[in-house]
Order: sequence, then C-alpha cells, then structure tokens
Amino acid sequence: MNGSKKIFLVENQAEYDLVYALQFIYGSEVTIQILPHASWIDIELVKGKYHAVYTTWDPFDRNRF
Repeated sequence: MNGSKKIFLVENQAEYDLVYALQFIYGSEVTIQILPHASWIDIELVKGKYHAVYTTWDPFDRNRF
C-alpha cells in the first residue's frame, strides 16, 4: 500500500491544481493522479493499492461520457 493510503483521482490539470491547494487548507495529505475518462473498473484497480479512493466525478454515471 502507498504511504499516504489515500488517492484523489481527477480528470484534468485544473482539478489537480484545486485538490493540491485544498490539501494545504484542510491539512490532509493525499496522492493526486490525473486519470481522464476512468471507469469504475479503472477505479477498482486503483483500490487495490490505496486505502481510500476519491474522485471528482461519479464513476457509476452512465451519462458521463
């Protein structure tokens, strides 16, 4: 498992920058990864490496793409 044990998946650089800045405000350390157009299957693969996985979208939304 990763040292921080939490990952935040974002879809673009703007979301990455926002999450990065929010870490300093809320005092939480997470790994941030840009993963555009990821499905819930992609997220399941990431879950094996991290304790908690957060996204900026609903991975089960069928109308997302």
